[in-house]
Amino acid sequence: VFINALYAVIINIRFFLLLLLQRRFVLPKRAAQCPPSIADYRDGYPDIKDDKSKNANYEFYIGKIPFHRKGVLIDTILANWWGRYDILEERHDYIQWLFPTQDGSDFNYYAQPLQKHEKKAICADSEASGRVVFCYKMMLDFYGMKLFPSGEVERSECYLERFAALNTSSHNHRRITRILKSLGELDHEYLKPHFFEVCPKRSNSVRTP
Repeated sequence: VFINALYAVIINIRFFLLLLLQRRFVLPKRAAQCPPSIADYRDGYPDIKDDKSKNANYEFYIGKIPFHRKGVLIDTILANWWGRYDILEERHDYIQWLFPTQDGSDFNYYAQPLQKHEKKAICADSEASGRVVFCYKMMLDFYGMKLFPSGEVERSECYLERFAALNTSSHNHRRITRILKSLGELDHEYLKPHFFEVCPKRSNSVRTP
């Protein structure tokens, strides 16, 4: 009887300690609902300060500088990289420049985080803003989709091949996250829902090894 009573006390103490730990270390509601980077994006990166001395993203988008010392100008990318799936797949140094975000990149030392004043400058420049949309169209083609002037997205003729490649290259999932976040940052939020409308149709209708 004594052993059973002692065991019951131990169980109750363990439960009480677990309850205390949950109360002490419970995550805030915002953090529990989504990853920190997504929560920061949703809230406009409140903890990131604007550095007006940094303008690399804006200068890249107006064609003033290449994306790094071994890179090329944005007009060269837009003119020559469409349909070059080998380049778009194998190179990993351009995506952070085509689609900058305020949280920067852990994978590209040369990519500067998007500054708040750069956001305003790119959005206010019709040519630069148009280049953002063209970059999105190029990447949609890479992923087997096409963009219409209305903003709607549909599967392209080569979607089976491209979707198979997407399934076998998981780094493209991180790229897509960056692309969608950047579109929202650069005042093209209206394009994002159409992308999500197509994804279920593609994933349900395509089977890959």
